[in-house]
Amino acid sequence: MQSVQDCFSKVKSICYKYISSQETKNQKFKNKDQMIRSFLIPVCFWISKKTSNKKPLILGLAGGQWAGKTTIASTISIILKKYFKLIVFKISIDDF
Repeated sequence: MQSVQDCFSKVKSICYKYISSQETKNQKFKNKDQMIRSFLIPVCFWISKKTSNKKPLILGLAGGQWAGKTTIASTISIILKKYFKLIVFKISIDDF
């Protein structure tokens, strides 16, 4: 059975690397371990249970400017690709 700890051990280095790339000198993400273990990985387990080979699953994130939507979406994408081996297509309003 897949576990949060197993997932965390496989994705933590790449997630930390990405999250660190999004930080600024004055704006650092706090509690990265807790955010990944308690929120992002459980969300990814939920997403993986909802996926189907027949239909795409579309998820949306909303929030104000600088709320971390891109960071959260990209980190979820990393976890889904690396641990769950899912095909992920991420699009941002910034891409338009």
